[in-house]
Amino acid sequence: RMGLRDVLLERRSRLYVELFHRSPTPAAVLGRSNWVFPTLVGILDASRGTAKLPEKRLALWQHALESRRDFCESLGAEYVAVFAPEKPTIYPDFLPSYLDVRPPTAYDQLLARLERHSDFRVLDIRPLMFEERGRDHGDDFAYYPLGTHWTDRAIYSAYELVVARLAGRFPNLAATPLAALHWKDDPDEGDTWAFNLRLVGRLHQHAPVLQEIEQYDCEVGRPGADDGHLVVRGPDPTRPKLVLFHDSFGDRMRKLFARDFSECYFSWGTFEPEIVERERPDVVIELRAERQALLHR
Repeated sequence: RMGLRDVLLERRSRLYVELFHRSPTPAAVLGRSNWVFPTLVGILDASRGTAKLPEKRLALWQHALESRRDFCESLGAEYVAVFAPEKPTIYPDFLPSYLDVRPPTAYDQLLARLERHSDFRVLDIRPLMFEERGRDHGDDFAYYPLGTHWTDRAIYSAYELVVARLAGRFPNLAATPLAALHWKDDPDEGDTWAFNLRLVGRLHQHAPVLQEIEQYDCEVGRPGADDGHLVVRGPDPTRPKLVLFHDSFGDRMRKLFARDFSECYFSWGTFEPEIVERERPDVVIELRAERQALLHR
């Protein structure tokens, strides 16, 4: 209620960032070239390896993934688990100099556990994301410098890899060619913390986005009037049916999947066997942020 509060907070943020090169809030740290790295919900712990998983938690993860695979297969569905790398995992050199990386990360631990004790394999897309980083040019990056998430360029590469992983079992399934999609510049600059830092108009990033993701016209319904659940129908009824469980990293990718499957059920949340049993899909995908490896869900 204080007069000029917004102006004073903006000036404070400018002082922190422009003079001291520090974040004005503990919810984020400021890295090289003013890259913003949020500190919320274990992002830095997951990507820096500062939080380790005990063997008991790793065993729980193994059991959960194998159980989900077995449950889906019992219903005739292919199960794919994917962890989206965090931005600091792909761009550790943009972190502040006082934040080091201490491998192995929780995700490293999980992959090693599965390699030693299980026949189940997570689809590891970190190598692909490092390849995407190698394609960075100018101000076009695989992840948003001012945000948390990957850009549409990285989203498309991950989507294409997942579809390729499924094509062996479903020969009529194919990713939409990138040449058939169209790019445009997002006037809102994509995923950015400029507003959170009260530096709109001061911090900028280039945000090329896929127009087909922005425009969405195949929605069938929202079960229970819940924005976290969405049903869409694709153009080819002969293609397989998909259930996708996802968090914010899968939000934009689902609009690419919608073009390739006969029908999709998108659920923002954890794996729910009731949905799989009810929908009877051909494919079940879990797409989670890397930080979720610190949890057991």
